[in-house]
Amino acid sequence: MKPILLLIIIHTLLLSFHNHEINQYNKNESNLEKTLDKVENKLKIVYDKLNISSKNIDEFITKEYDNTIYTNSYIRFETSIEKRESNSVKIKPNIDIRIKLPKLKDKLSLTFNNNDNKINPNYQDSNEKINYKDDDYNVGILYNIIKRDINLKFRVGAKISFNPYLYVKAEAKKKFDLNQNNNLILEQKVKYSDKYEIDNYSSIRYNYKINKNYLFSNFNEYYINSKINDNNLYNSFRINHIISNDSYLNYVTSVDSNDDNSTFQTKRYRVYVSYRKYIRKWLYYDLLPNIQWKRDNDFNTNTGIKINIGIIIKK
Repeated sequence: MKPILLLIIIHTLLLSFHNHEINQYNKNESNLEKTLDKVENKLKIVYDKLNISSKNIDEFITKEYDNTIYTNSYIRFETSIEKRESNSVKIKPNIDIRIKLPKLKDKLSLTFNNNDNKINPNYQDSNEKINYKDDDYNVGILYNIIKRDINLKFRVGAKISFNPYLYVKAEAKKKFDLNQNNNLILEQKVKYSDKYEIDNYSSIRYNYKINKNYLFSNFNEYYINSKINDNNLYNSFRINHIISNDSYLNYVTSVDSNDDNSTFQTKRYRVYVSYRKYIRKWLYYDLLPNIQWKRDNDFNTNTGIKINIGIIIKK
């Protein structure tokens, strides 16, 4: 009950933030809104400088100069606060920087992040499990092309940690529209490094559009690494609910299994709700009450709550 009560309290407090579009017409704007306005102006300066840097790098590489104004790069900061039963509070900052280089046919980007979970500049629940996720810092060059409806990505980068190492990664994604409301998305990722040799990820996602506000999806991922003899299966069912233009809900159930001392026995069940609210276009928070049952804990119920607070600096 504690995570649920905490969710209600925090939700009530955060809902006291008024929508910026409404408050901009309010002559008696609160001190909080005035502060957010000032922060927004500062972020605009940071964003402009980021794109100026993107333009300078692009022109330096291509030796092509013009008066084009760049607006494609972005920065995202996110801090996660998590509390589980019998565990202390964990606080983890995440960062994702993408510097787009349009003169190189908008295919090449410089990247910097410290979280292997995908972080979409638009709304996307980034709490889907990724097998063997490595949260050391990444620096890399990403080459992205779309050919015949197949999205191909090639990345060369380095993990920055106490034991840094180089890696190369290739990804291919293809979407199959079954009809107006159903589609399949197939994705294959292969990553090579001296440390882990070949990491192989295969996934399939089925999406069913229930109506304009609800989307059902089933996501399955298989991860294999022969060097460390690691084989994992992950399956989840989720319903995405668009509440409004700035509020979203995800209802998720998931199952983890692997062949560690077993023949793909289930190792964890998990249920969580992910609520996202945009206070401003650039400022959001997530509330994630969750319950999990793990085999190494005799499948006893373990509750927790996670809070994300994020800033997105983009167009």
